[in-house]
Order: sequence, then structure tokens, then C-alpha cells
Amino acid sequence: MNRVTGDARYRAAIRRWQGCMRDAGQRAHTLDEPPAAIRKQLQRAGTDPTALHAVAGRELKLAGTDAGCQRRAGLFDAVAQAQRDAERAVLRAAGAGADADLARLREARQRAIARATGSATPPP
Repeated sequence: MNRVTGDARYRAAIRRWQGCMRDAGQRAHTLDEPPAAIRKQLQRAGTDPTALHAVAGRELKLAGTDAGCQRRAGLFDAVAQAQRDAERAVLRAAGAGADADLARLREARQRAIARATGSATPPP
């Protein structure tokens, strides 16, 4: 996770997302802030149907803004690229041991699938 969030592409995408959110009138520094703000509003609304309805409307609007800003910022692609590079770095550092670990993991997965499906023969 730290490799991804420390990646320059991710940090640049987050800055673009922050700018987009700011331009849309939403102050957010982290991806966790928009849903956290809605949770706080829900707690304050309690069981008041009118207040809950108002929060629901704000949540829908905020979710749409957040999703649009993530898309415009290229956040998904930045995360995918950073994750791919982080995984490659870990595998390179692990060397041949990683290949053996992956083979054992595949075999364990195949045995689990065979047990779960009642198959006598594990899938390839």
C-alpha cells in the first residue's frame, strides 16, 4: 500500500482529484473525507426523516462529484500502474522464492476449488 500511495503518479492523480473537488465546491484532502463527512451528517440527523432525506441527497451529489473527479484525475489508472509496478518490485526482490510460493498458492487454490465443488480432480 505504501508503495502505491508513495508513487508519483498516484500523488499527482490525488492532487488533480483535490483540485477537481475544490472546483466543485467540495473541500477534500483525502479520498476518505467525503464519505466520512456524510457519516457525520448521518449521525447528526439521527432518526429525523427530513434530515435523513436531506443527507441522502447530499450523499448522492457528493458521490457523483467524487466519482467524476476520480475519473477526470485518472486516479484508477494511476493506482493500477503503481500497483503493477509495486508488485513487480516485490516479485523481483523475492527472486526464485516467489515462483515457488506462487506455485504452492496455485496448488492450494486448486485443492480448495476441488473440495468446494466436490470434484475428485482439481482443475488445472
